[in-house]
Amino acid sequence: PGQRIAALDQFYLVQQLERDRQLLDVSRSVIEASQTQNITKQFVISRLKGKARKSLESNTFQTLAELKKHLRDCFAPSRSYGYYLNEIQTASMRKGENVRRFFWTS
Repeated sequence: PGQRIAALDQFYLVQQLERDRQLLDVSRSVIEASQTQNITKQFVISRLKGKARKSLESNTFQTLAELKKHLRDCFAPSRSYGYYLNEIQTASMRKGENVRRFFWTS
């Protein structure tokens, strides 16, 4: 019976070590992903210019997703691709209308 208990203790110890190793692997992956995302976020910020760069002055972003949402909210068109496609497809000049008048009155 003593050997059996020792074998069970060793078995449970090996299982615990395996769980600890898996937990460390997961923790390492989370840390690496966080560092990669932070580097990517910093790279994106470093590439911004003009109004996009100025829009960041009063904001701090914890994640790349927050930064992307901010930029979309500020600079993405408010209308859909389909809307603009329809506008282009239905645009037509009237007879005798010059190009300048067509673009500035439409």
